[in-house]
Amino acid sequence: GKTYLIEHSAGSGKSNSIAWTAYRLASLHDQDNNAVFSSVIVVTDRTVLDAQLQETISGFDHTLGAVETIGEDKTSKDLRDAINNGIRIIVTTLQKFPVIYQEVDKVAGRNYAVIVDAARGRSLYCTHGHVQTPQAHPRLPRGTVFLSGHTHVKTCGELPDGSGVVAFNPGSVSLPKDGSHSYGVYEDGALRHVVLA
Repeated sequence: GKTYLIEHSAGSGKSNSIAWTAYRLASLHDQDNNAVFSSVIVVTDRTVLDAQLQETISGFDHTLGAVETIGEDKTSKDLRDAINNGIRIIVTTLQKFPVIYQEVDKVAGRNYAVIVDAARGRSLYCTHGHVQTPQAHPRLPRGTVFLSGHTHVKTCGELPDGSGVVAFNPGSVSLPKDGSHSYGVYEDGALRHVVLA
């Protein structure tokens, strides 16, 4: 199989993109008019199934029974049965998989498309910084990293305005204004500067 990554910011239509993609994948057929995927499984990493995502995908359902949501009122057994019964589109949480993954029927010729709606711990807001700066930034959710490279001076820390936004400037490899050539790295959930010799 192949893996693709599509990133969205909050409010950009992620649920609609997921729903549209799920329906397109569920309607794909090969040259012999056989469905390419036995089921399309939409997985969210939130413990409680995202209501907006659930409503959006169900709202596209023009064939009764083509979509099954495995929410809080259902069990891992319901997920197993939905997969084994070939429900066209299944919406579930990640937490239900470890219980049933060995109980899914291993039938030759079955293929699954899996769409994962993963919420990341941090969002990045990137700008060069001519108009929007750490001192004059748009309203951003707490924990967002405001990435701005305009000043070419390394910074990393929560803004003093109480917004909970972290300002990060990677510095500059070519035109440092603080005397040290550097770039920024985000790994293992942390931001850091790498200063070049």
